[in-house]
Amino acid sequence: ITTFVIGSNVTMIPAYLCYNLSGITEITIPASVQSIGLGAFYKCSGLKEVVLPEGVTRTDGSSFKSCYNLQSVTIPHSLKEIENYTFQYCSKLTSINLHDDINRIGTEAFAESGLTIATIPRSVTSLGEAPFRNCSKLTKVYWKATNTTCSGYSNTHPFYQCSGIKTV
Repeated sequence: ITTFVIGSNVTMIPAYLCYNLSGITEITIPASVQSIGLGAFYKCSGLKEVVLPEGVTRTDGSSFKSCYNLQSVTIPHSLKEIENYTFQYCSKLTSINLHDDINRIGTEAFAESGLTIATIPRSVTSLGEAPFRNCSKLTKVYWKATNTTCSGYSNTHPFYQCSGIKTV
């Protein structure tokens, strides 16, 4: 399977639907989809681009974890939270546009990804443990948030082990 098309009447993509289907290079998610289940596309290492349509309000944890070749993600304004481990280990994901409606970035959401620039939007009020842990290519952080709480301990701060950051 290289192309995965989800039917136009589907409202929820179930957990682990495409788990470890590394040959998938393209997915089509229709506007009818409101939520994406836990690990739905976990280890779909052939994926290069994901467009989440407006109307998606929830992506459960690890939904795109270990999609090693993922380079581009479109986040709709209807999605308010980036859940735990959502883009962890997406090593070719160098940038992502987090809009000003995002209010939470979960635990290790982008850990060990290829991000070079991270923007924490104004709207973010909560960060899970180490959401950008070990993003070794991360060099710039734009912190726009003004009232954000971070969970975790000192060794799980948002940018733990991000040794390349030069500008905040």
